[in-house]
Amino acid sequence: MTLYKIKDKNCADCNQSLTFEEFCQINPSISQKKAIEFWTDPMILIY
Repeated sequence: MTLYKIKDKNCADCNQSLTFEEFCQINPSISQKKAIEFWTDPMILIY
């Protein structure tokens, strides 16, 4: 499973960060709790 923190999946270098709400909408298969863990962990840069 791939999670995306940026809007353009094909441009990992583009600085187009998602809001947390957008992140949850793009990744509906993960729970809110898990989403928060991914979102707040600076070590996980997800593309």
